[in-house]
Amino acid sequence: MTAWTVTQTHRYKAAIEGAGITDWLSFIPTSDITQVDYDARLQEKQVEPFLQFSAVMHADQVTTPLLILHGEADLRVPTFQGRELFVLLSERGKTVRMVTYPGSPHFPNRIEQRRDILEEIANWLARYNGTQVSAR
Repeated sequence: MTAWTVTQTHRYKAAIEGAGITDWLSFIPTSDITQVDYDARLQEKQVEPFLQFSAVMHADQVTTPLLILHGEADLRVPTFQGRELFVLLSERGKTVRMVTYPGSPHFPNRIEQRRDILEEIANWLARYNGTQVSAR
């Protein structure tokens, strides 16, 4: 939702996305869970809704600084989902940072990686939102 939100509004000072879906068209056949569109559309029959609701299709509209956090071994939302958005935003000169966690699934299970996530969030919010947050 975060990736989509920052393509649709400019109301936030900063945003943080954790292992989010950025491209519905490629997500559905690559996730480890069966994902069916809620109204049972088939990708090859009706591609428009999948593209319409994919953040990567609206990267040029992003004005909110975005921090992307993703586990490199995520089978639920493959890491390329975050990387694709990161590259598109970077190419367009947007404020974006991506941090990946080696060996981590959908949410890191190593304590040092979890601690790093909290530090990344605190630093991002302090820098772009003007909010001082303690990671400890």
